Amino acid sequence: MRTILCFGDSNTWGDPPGGNGRFAWHERWTGILQDSLGHGFRVIEEGLCGRTTCFDDPFSPNRNGLAYLTVALETHCPLDLLIIMLGTNDLKANFNLSAFDISRGAASLLVAARNFSPKIQQILLVSPPHVTSTDDFGILHQFPDGIEKSKSLSAHYQSFAELHGCHFFDAASVAQASQTDGIHLNTDNHKRLADGLTRKVVTIFKPQAQSAS
Repeated sequence: MRTILCFGDSNTWGDPPGGNGRFAWHERWTGILQDSLGHGFRVIEEGLCGRTTCFDDPFSPNRNGLAYLTVALETHCPLDLLIIMLGTNDLKANFNLSAFDISRGAASLLVAARNFSPKIQQILLVSPPHVTSTDDFGILHQFPDGIEKSKSLSAHYQSFAELHGCHFFDAASVAQASQTDGIHLNTDNHKRLADGLTRKVVTIFKPQAQSAS
C-alpha cells in the first residue's frame, strides 16, 4: 500500500466558503482522492486553516508550515508521496510578499522534504487555486492584491519544483475558489481538484508500476 500525505491549509482541511463548519470527509478533495485511488493507497490529510509556507502570522500563531512539516513527516513516515498545497495565506496584506517570495517559501518546504529521512519517494508541489473576486469585507482587506498575485504563483512554483526534482500541478487549472469569500473551494471544486490530482498521482506512479511488471 502506498501512503500519501497531503500537507496544506484550509482548502485541505475542508473549510467551506464563508467558514461555517467543515465539509465531510467524502466531500473534501482528500477523501475523494482516497476513494478514487482505491485500496492500494492510504491518503492522510494534514490541513490547517491559516497555514503559511514558512512565515509566522502574528494574528494566527502556530501556522508556519515549515516549522511543522518535519513533525508531520515524522508522524506519518515512511511516505510514498508528499503533496504540498500552500501559499494562499502568504498573500495576506500583513506579510506584504511578492509572488516570487511566496514561491521561495514553498521551495523551502521542498528542501526540507528532500532532506528528510527516511526518504520520501515522490514529492508533488501544487500551486493553489487563484483568489477570486468577492464581496466579503474581511477577505477584501486581508487579500487586497490576492487576485493578481495568486495568478503569478503557478509559473514560479513550477520552476522551483523542477529545480528541486519534484512534480508539479496547478490547482487553478481545474478548480476555482468560490466568490462567497474568494479563497475557499465549494464541493464541486473539491471534486474537480480531486479528479485532477487523481490523474496526476496515477501518472506519477505509473512508471514505477510498469518497471515492476
